[in-house]
Amino acid sequence: MANKQAEFSRLLDLPGEIRNHIYREVLCCFDPIVPTAAGFGINQGVIPATHSVDIAILRTCRQVHREAYDVMVKTNQFIKISSVDIDLARLLLSSGLPVVTMDRAVAGQFQGCVMSVDLSVVPGDWVGQPWDGDGHWEEDFNEEIHAQPAGTGPQFNFLILGRDWSSFCHMLSEGTAFFERFEKNVKIELKMNAWPEHIPDYKATIAHYFTADRQATLLGSFGSILRNFENVVIGGTIDEHLAISTVRAVAGRQWTSHEDVIHELSARKDTAKTASSQDSLQMYMDAVMLMRRIYGSADFSRLVEEGDVAFVSSFAELYFTVLLDACQPILEIMRSLEFVRLQAWSNVIYEHVSLAQESLDNLAEDGSIYEPTSVVMAQLAYIIAVCSRLLGQALPQDHAVDTIMTAVRLNPTDAAILAERDRITGWRRALVPTTRVSIRSALE
Repeated sequence: MANKQAEFSRLLDLPGEIRNHIYREVLCCFDPIVPTAAGFGINQGVIPATHSVDIAILRTCRQVHREAYDVMVKTNQFIKISSVDIDLARLLLSSGLPVVTMDRAVAGQFQGCVMSVDLSVVPGDWVGQPWDGDGHWEEDFNEEIHAQPAGTGPQFNFLILGRDWSSFCHMLSEGTAFFERFEKNVKIELKMNAWPEHIPDYKATIAHYFTADRQATLLGSFGSILRNFENVVIGGTIDEHLAISTVRAVAGRQWTSHEDVIHELSARKDTAKTASSQDSLQMYMDAVMLMRRIYGSADFSRLVEEGDVAFVSSFAELYFTVLLDACQPILEIMRSLEFVRLQAWSNVIYEHVSLAQESLDNLAEDGSIYEPTSVVMAQLAYIIAVCSRLLGQALPQDHAVDTIMTAVRLNPTDAAILAERDRITGWRRALVPTTRVSIRSALE
């Protein structure tokens, strides 16, 4: 005990700024963000915010705990995220947002957060598909006249770092790409200085930390990235005028010109088409995400009204063709992958094809008169055929044969389609003897 007290004494004998440097080295050593294939639809799990933090120093004495905890909180700027009735897993997996902890108990008990964000569903509404539970209410559930029971949906409680706050805001802004009514029906309650009212005397209050500049910095990403969120409340240690202006900003429109929307999407498509295969995939995925966001946003109905049939038809054509074009670089990747990863990428292919097909009917209801040409529909069938062949025995052989013959019928002179027909024909013939032997063996 005497040796430990001597060690504490020597630490406290050091100048304050040196002690603060030590605290930062020990408690704020989170690793840089590693780029991931976020947004590609490949489930890689929640990305952890890796670190080499050692909290043992907090258990030394009251003074060291008070000083070190203060540095840890102000430097890391932990933010607590809580949600109920919203399936944030889809957004987290797609965004690649680094998460300090997904442990609900740990996140709920941690007191050193500079900000808390509570996400919920506006009473009487819902976000995305109805929760798939076992309650008797499901028997008569009608999404048009009923709301799912509050608090019975997915719940999340996790921590992120202040450095990743803008990434979290971008993740929320992409909610309309995954969930219907996301912007309209999500309520966001943001509290600056989320510390409890009563804290032990060995923890230092950080109310003085929330200067006007600090408040503006913390709210900067929130106010500049989010749009169309009408149900936002900002409280805590916050300037009233800043809170009001931020709430107004996030309630404003994201897309205000139908001409600009078509111009941007067309430019993205052209750029991706001429880019190298390595860059085109990311460009196409970004374009797909942007289109899904626009289509799912509250702005889309306004753009349709302002742009009339010409806008919605142009949008429908871009939406359909970009989804199909985005499959081409994915097919190139799939040709060199092992089966397990093939399945993951094939899910992306089938999701794009499904979205493209559904968009024709959905956008026709908004007034679109776009109909794909036989050449474009041949491309769709070709994509499905290649994907089916690459998956091999996971699908019936006739699935690849039928779809490639459809592609040939729609576009009988396309060299790539004819070459794929020959590959599928050869692949199917090669499988027939093996199948016969296996059947004979089973009968014997």
